[in-house]
Amino acid sequence: MENDEFRLSRDLIKTISADTRSDILKALDKRQMTASELSRYLNKHVTTVHEHLGVLSTTKLIEKIERPGRKWIYYKLSKDGRKILHPESYKLVFVFTTILFLIMSSFYVSSLDLNPGNPFYSLKRTRENIEIFFVRGDIEKVEIHFSLTSKRLQETKIMINQGRTLETLNLIGDYRREMIITNELMKRAKDRNINISRISQDIIEEYPKHQVVIYNLIKNYPELESALNPAIDQLNENQKIASAEYYGNHSYE
Repeated sequence: MENDEFRLSRDLIKTISADTRSDILKALDKRQMTASELSRYLNKHVTTVHEHLGVLSTTKLIEKIERPGRKWIYYKLSKDGRKILHPESYKLVFVFTTILFLIMSSFYVSSLDLNPGNPFYSLKRTRENIEIFFVRGDIEKVEIHFSLTSKRLQETKIMINQGRTLETLNLIGDYRREMIITNELMKRAKDRNINISRISQDIIEEYPKHQVVIYNLIKNYPELESALNPAIDQLNENQKIASAEYYGNHSYE
């Protein structure tokens, strides 16, 4: 298979390396033409044009258009021919099609209660990343990452209750990472003189619930204490920042 692909690639390069064949492809990119029209357009003898058209047809870079009852045969670029002339366009179409598929799939799975171990869980995380990518406002980004801390902590509880230690440790790391990002985004918003009082209030109300969950995890699963301690430290740091903002103390110290 690899040899066939290489030979095809080599033949293709040989085909389009000829100036006349390259000019024919560019001409057909503008509109469909007959051999006679190409002959006049390129100022080449029609016999020469026919020879090059034959080579291009063999490599499937152009297609014949034969209309019943009509004498003239028109030629047009094939899909492969357009890919050669406009490679970036096809790459963009592929990228956007892939993104659209991921968005459609991830929005479907977002309605399901998926946790690590479920084959569709990765789509849930993909949807989160897509949502973050398209959000531009600082406050909106804080809100998303803040909400993800709650999701990761809930998933942590589920995984440890199922005895899945590796997934639990990974989720604890993800939980702390989301809190760090939330922390950094709050500081950035504050530096830009953006009012973060509302999201600070949400954090003040929500994070004590996180503390209860984490301390219960440590109580019931002492082996998790070393992994959860850095998360507790970050949780306290985030609460400190939120409290300073909400209660009017603008110092982070």
